Amino acid sequence: MIQPATLTTEFGDLRFVPYDADQHLPDIYRWVTQAYARFWGLNDSTVAQVDDEFKRLLALPDYQIFVGLIDDRAECLVEYYNPAHDDIGQHYPVRDGDQGMHILLSPPDQPRHGFSRAMFTAVMEHLFLHDSVRRIVVEPDLNNARIHRLNLQAGFRHVAKVNLGHKQALLGFCEREDFAHSKTCPATPDWHARLQGSPETAAAHLQPALWQEANDHLAAKLLREAIHEQLLTPLAEVDEPGHWQVTNKAGTVRYSFRATRYALDHWQVDGRSIRTNDLPQATDVMKMILALADDLGIPAANLPTYLEEIAATLAGLAWKYQHKDIPAAKLAKADFQTIEAGMTEGHPVFVANNGRIGFTAADFRAYAPECGEPVKLLWLAARRSRSVFASVRGLSETDLMAQEFDLSVRLHWQQMLCDQGVSPDDYLFIPVHPWQWHNKLNLAYAADLACQDLILLGEGPDNYQAQQSIRTFYNRSVPGRSYVKTALSVLNMGFMRGLSADYMAVTPAINDWLADLVAADDYLNQLGMGVLKEIAGVGYRSPYFSHESFYDNPYRKMLAGLWRENPSAQLEPGERLMTMAALLHKDRAGQSLAAALIRESGLEARDWLTQYLYAYLMPVLHCFYAHRLVYMPHGENVILVIRQHTPVRALMKDLGEEITLLNDDRELPEAVKRIAITLPEDMEILSIFTDLFDGIFRYLSPALAEEGLLSESDFWATVAACFVQYREDHKDNDAIQQRLKAHDPFMPRFANSCLNRLQLRNNQKMVDLADPASSLQLIGELENPIAGFRPADW
Repeated sequence: MIQPATLTTEFGDLRFVPYDADQHLPDIYRWVTQAYARFWGLNDSTVAQVDDEFKRLLALPDYQIFVGLIDDRAECLVEYYNPAHDDIGQHYPVRDGDQGMHILLSPPDQPRHGFSRAMFTAVMEHLFLHDSVRRIVVEPDLNNARIHRLNLQAGFRHVAKVNLGHKQALLGFCEREDFAHSKTCPATPDWHARLQGSPETAAAHLQPALWQEANDHLAAKLLREAIHEQLLTPLAEVDEPGHWQVTNKAGTVRYSFRATRYALDHWQVDGRSIRTNDLPQATDVMKMILALADDLGIPAANLPTYLEEIAATLAGLAWKYQHKDIPAAKLAKADFQTIEAGMTEGHPVFVANNGRIGFTAADFRAYAPECGEPVKLLWLAARRSRSVFASVRGLSETDLMAQEFDLSVRLHWQQMLCDQGVSPDDYLFIPVHPWQWHNKLNLAYAADLACQDLILLGEGPDNYQAQQSIRTFYNRSVPGRSYVKTALSVLNMGFMRGLSADYMAVTPAINDWLADLVAADDYLNQLGMGVLKEIAGVGYRSPYFSHESFYDNPYRKMLAGLWRENPSAQLEPGERLMTMAALLHKDRAGQSLAAALIRESGLEARDWLTQYLYAYLMPVLHCFYAHRLVYMPHGENVILVIRQHTPVRALMKDLGEEITLLNDDRELPEAVKRIAITLPEDMEILSIFTDLFDGIFRYLSPALAEEGLLSESDFWATVAACFVQYREDHKDNDAIQQRLKAHDPFMPRFANSCLNRLQLRNNQKMVDLADPASSLQLIGELENPIAGFRPADW
């Protein structure tokens, strides 16, 4: 039996006492006869009838009624019952520990923000105080949308529609762990309210000291990457060893700085040492770009937009310095989503990597990954005749809807469509970023909305968190559900971040094909490589912006979405997840998160690095040499599985858009043919050198060297050893041996593929996605850091 108890709420101590008609009937009668309590079915009852009903209930086996009091004022009524002795028990297999519950709150005479959730939470806590209660069961009226929302916020899942005779109801369950998680998942404020705020709030982080710190950091990065891409030529200062200088073409501005040079022509620049024309004045990155614009090759027409991206990147850095000052040693022990929101650098190569042109200051606070705020996605119903839906094998649209949406939500949306005079069967559900709705869709797609080709359904109940890629979301309310990726028409790092219906139509088939390939490969299975399949895609084709006369345009990529597998499903006991971008993260004091992981692991640095390379490098090598398959395996596209602070395997994602099959003549399914491209043979191995060596290891090696954990020579020797071991592992495979010779990883030099040059040349569209190879900027060559470790018999 449930015992009386007192629980603390934000509205005062809530004391649960057994219902006593002499004390409580007047209040309860007043409640149940009001319109808001219509689902209790007592609106037209007399006092005597209400009294008789409660007496009848209390006479039932295992039936209890409590009243919740705050300062002796009745605030809620709850009924607890055994489902085995109730009609609901006829509709599902009752388990030991199941506890039924009904709740009625005091009348909403005066609005009290958060009151309903606070009372509901207290009732749940009251029940779960008792060890005998393992699962709470509810059967709310099918039309009681308000209680459905409260149920979802508390961790309930409605699983079936049932007929109880006196009402059509939803059957719902809440396990202890689901309720515990719900208390850690905050409610999301109204979108409009989040945009409110004083001008001072928007600029609170734009303080002189923080701004200067951001400028020092970004100026060092600008010099580092511009020298690396041969846009600037450093000259040693004769009088000061370790000091260098660069001068603009006009000879009017000279920047001097202290730097350490590493492999791959990587210059670790000390931002605080930068001087302009030998004067110790504060560094100003935007002035630096203006002075070096000709050297950097920025067209005059693009310069203002690029400066805006730089300004936004600086502002983002200043905000992170103010709000995300988490020591690397602490972040290394954090959970998956804390780390995801804790990254401060963004893309390691691009200087202007957080432009997000289109976001306001309020949008930044609401939606930027580093802010880690809960986001409720909007949902649109799109007419099927203008839309596409595709899913992986074995997953129907019905299955996906049941997996990703609570039954109450689906029924509510279907009723909304019926109320607007259309058939729910004629529509698909599409996820929409709130920014996309308010800034793009309700304007550009106004005609589609006006003629009901698109219908706004509103916010979904789940809270999401933006990931590093900004338009991909992790479900915080139900962590086992899929990631959701949306279109987001902001300009960031040389692209408008849209999604097209055409890509969504074939993405699941590409993922099926790749998953089959990985599953059939014993070596990849031995390495533990996983793929996070994009299990379904949906997109809408506007009859206006999809016109064939101007088909390739950003407006046709404004309304699409996909669902991606959740990596937590691939975890084993003792494992956790971490974005690989974290390995390149340094805290505000310059301490490396990778170094912190190594120290926590207790392993020697070289042993830790070897395990990481076997988790990440070896699968990428095998896909390249055995299958001619390449990824875009940058830090944000790889999720590491961590055990005892050490990477043990890698999960690849963003597969539909960012895998490529090189120079392969195998027969592919029609939907998969998009990934096959023809490339000059000598450029194939650049996928290893550019994406891994230059894009990841160029930064990781100095970070470990600077903290005294692993010398640069030992780092690259460990990388080289992986190639040697890979050849040994496949010594009996002639095809792989031939490709290892044709695409020699120990070649003395390789082409320097310059990413910033792409963005500087055209920051609106830096790559032709239909033919990305044609856009490459290959400038000069880099010394291969593993060439010196070439085995004599290679």
